[in-house]
Amino acid sequence: ISGETVLHIRVNDPDYDESGSGSDTLPYEKVTVKLVRGSQKSSNLAVNTVDIKETSPTSGIFELDLALGHEFYCDKTNPKNNTDYCTFTVAPYKIQQGDIVTVEYTDDTDASGNLNTVTDSATFDLRNAVLQTDKSAYIIGGDMILTLIEPDFDLDSDETESYPLNLIEWDSDDSTLAMGESLNFDPEPSALRETGDSTGIFQVVIEVPSVLTGS
Repeated sequence: ISGETVLHIRVNDPDYDESGSGSDTLPYEKVTVKLVRGSQKSSNLAVNTVDIKETSPTSGIFELDLALGHEFYCDKTNPKNNTDYCTFTVAPYKIQQGDIVTVEYTDDTDASGNLNTVTDSATFDLRNAVLQTDKSAYIIGGDMILTLIEPDFDLDSDETESYPLNLIEWDSDDSTLAMGESLNFDPEPSALRETGDSTGIFQVVIEVPSVLTGS
């Protein structure tokens, strides 16, 4: 993964909606988050979180926001009768393309009154970026719309994210420089801004400059 990714984990269990006027909490021990690669698995990545808050009074939906970095902790201990240990064999322990994150929730009493475990999963994936302009030719002083399609930069599906213009290099007969190094581009906004929550598409409008000077 690229940078820190935030997992938004939602548990729908009305049994824990106990307060009629305020938001309730769900014990964090009931949620287990692991990384799986083939036959290898991590220890519980959500073990040090706090109790999970209800999204609103009477919703019965509880949300855990779990940040995952490129590397993860691997607990190699194996107490008797404990399967919550890490079986990855090669350190450092880094998330790779194709790894699967699994979420498991233990429901003490389901609709039938029985103990039930429900799971969900998602795959970490890396894709190629695409940089586009809105025209094939420009005049000096005109606007240029730059669009960066980069799903790997969509690290938080609940947020509209931004990245610095220095990610893009301007290359012309007169100058080659990172676009964030010059004020003459007059960008709007000042960074590559995601077009909406979780689109993975980032845009900025710049002015085609007649001269380039440093910032």
